[in-house]
Amino acid sequence: MFLKELKLLQFRKYSHCVFQFSPNINFITGKNGSGKTSILEAIYYLALTKSFRTNVDSEVVMNGNNFFQLFGTFEDVKRAERIVNLNYLKSEGKRLIIDNNVTVKRSEHVGNIPLVILSPDSINVTSGTQSERRVFIDRLLSQAFREYLDVLMDYRRRLTARNRTLEKYFNDGKKRYDAYFETQDELLAKQAGRINSLRRDFVTAFSPILSRCFRRFAHINNDMQLLIIPDIKVGKGESYTACYLEILRERFQKDLALGRTMRGPHQDEVKILLGEKDIRFFGHRVSIKLLRLP
Repeated sequence: MFLKELKLLQFRKYSHCVFQFSPNINFITGKNGSGKTSILEAIYYLALTKSFRTNVDSEVVMNGNNFFQLFGTFEDVKRAERIVNLNYLKSEGKRLIIDNNVTVKRSEHVGNIPLVILSPDSINVTSGTQSERRVFIDRLLSQAFREYLDVLMDYRRRLTARNRTLEKYFNDGKKRYDAYFETQDELLAKQAGRINSLRRDFVTAFSPILSRCFRRFAHINNDMQLLIIPDIKVGKGESYTACYLEILRERFQKDLALGRTMRGPHQDEVKILLGEKDIRFFGHRVSIKLLRLP
């Protein structure tokens, strides 16, 4: 799928502008501050319904206005067109319209237009925190697998609800792991098990591709491997869901004191290895600046 046409209205510096793209490689050039990144941001909006630069939609509205509109015409491998229209009004929020007449939930749209953006901030994928790495993996998997996004959102909702209940129990002086908590934890553990399974399948399929692409572009005859190390260790033949549920029971008093759930897939560790070395500890980012001499 490629983007044929992009239209921006009241978006960042663009009051009204239309861009045409080719199905091959496209280059966007211009002076600093001319709006090149804003074009990429608009494309990201159409694919993922949000910005990669800010979490506040109103910040991208052109000064003096209260709305923005984005239109993208995409074409798939069968040359079928899909028109995506994202509207934002400060008083009403965002609305997504597909093919001019179908309004859809934003969560149902993610993955229809696969997109990965690499920016200067992407260095955090290799040198940043585990949280930043997990976010990158979750975004990638959410586009690749519809089920993953649904399961991940449900897991996060249940995790947030559990943490709120932990705080309430602590404030009310309740210290017993009761039937209510056990029921909630069973549902949480079920979704955690599905997340673990999908992440494991993804790593198995993706690592050979990552290694092959790395050798092709870097001309280094070493394997590059993506690892997702589960926070919940499961023995051969054991059920992840059952093991996680048991850990939630065992750690209830500690979680109660802290007011949050400290174990689970939201604590999984993500590593990128070159050979047998973690790239965080020996990889380097080099910045080169060209100076104009007098």
